[in-house]
Order: sequence, then structure tokens, then C-alpha cells
Amino acid sequence: MRLMSYSSCLIDCPQSPLVLDTSVVINLYACGRAEDILDALPHRIFVPQIAAGELGKGTEEARHELAFLQGLISGARLDILELSEAGFDMYARLVAGPRSLGDGEAATLAIALDQRLLPVIDERKARSRLTEIAPSASAATTVDLLLHDHVQNEMGRDACADAVWSALQGANMSVRLEQRDSILALIGHERATKCRSLPGYKRMCQAIESARRQGAAS
Repeated sequence: MRLMSYSSCLIDCPQSPLVLDTSVVINLYACGRAEDILDALPHRIFVPQIAAGELGKGTEEARHELAFLQGLISGARLDILELSEAGFDMYARLVAGPRSLGDGEAATLAIALDQRLLPVIDERKARSRLTEIAPSASAATTVDLLLHDHVQNEMGRDACADAVWSALQGANMSVRLEQRDSILALIGHERATKCRSLPGYKRMCQAIESARRQGAAS
């Protein structure tokens, strides 16, 4: 099957090391193909120690997520990064005040800005804060990792579609509105209607149903 064309900031930064937020690690766990995805990406991968510390708490599933991360570390697919003194000062500012971020999000942005890494973070609020602090800075998302050309070339389109579907179902992976059409083209309309985390879900389903009826009538 022909691979899907997809563009993101990762294309413009092919050598940049990446630092992943907690939710991205959880999405990779849920997709079921994390090792293949990380092996295919042409980037060094890091996770903040603070973000890693958010895993494994409370539920059995959380403990599985922590074990998953530990497996990636022992398999040399990613490394843990600590905050520097300057990074901790930025982190402290990001977790304080009325527009505070969560610990993992704040640590991800602080390390990215302090150590010149490219953050991979899905939360809209965190991405907005990054733009406020560093207007020229870029940030990638989980979707950008899963649809990266190198990942598609290594895994094939069908396997990428299954990985995206699993992340949507298993972790309610966040998708930005401008990414939705690419996701629909990859996983198909039938599976998309079962993914309530997709932006504009209700209208999307109505449009799909309307197109289906028009097709059946013609």
C-alpha cells in the first residue's frame, strides 16, 4: 500500500534530539509498536526524570506503563534527563501561578528550552505556554512520531494505522484539528467514528454519515 504523505516540524529538524512528555510515553505504550517506532526515528530520545516519575502510580495499568518505560531505557531506546539548575528555575516558574502546567509538561518544556531539545508534547495548554516563552520554538506531537516518514517506511502503512488506532483507543491520544484529516485517511472512517478523542468528533461523524448516505443513494 502506498505510504501517506505527512509533514511536521520533525521534517525540518531531522537531527534534533527529542524530549517526550509523560502522555507521549503513555501513547507509545498503548500503540503496541513503540520499539519499532523509536528504532525507526532518526532522533535521540529523552524523557525527563520528573515525567518518568509520574508513571507507575495508582493502577495496575500505570505499573505496566512504568515497566514499559524501564524496558525502553534498558534497551537503549531512550535515556532519562535531569533538570539543570537553570532548567529547574524555569520548571518552577511553569508549575506556579494561575496558568500552571503539570509536573511532566513543565519539566519537558524546561529541559527542551534549557538544553535545546525538541519537545514532543500533546497538551494544548503546554504548547501555548511554549509559544509565549519562545515564539520561534517548535514542538512535535505523538501523531508526528507515529506518522513520520521513517516510521511508515519501516513499518508500512497498515501497521502505522493499527498503531494509531491502538493509541486512540487505549490512551485517547490527543489529535490536533489540523492532523485529523491525515488520521482519517490513515485509519479509515469506520474506525474514526469510534474515536471520541478526535477533534470535532460529533460533526465529523455527521459528515461521514452524510457522505455515506449520498454514496448509497447515487
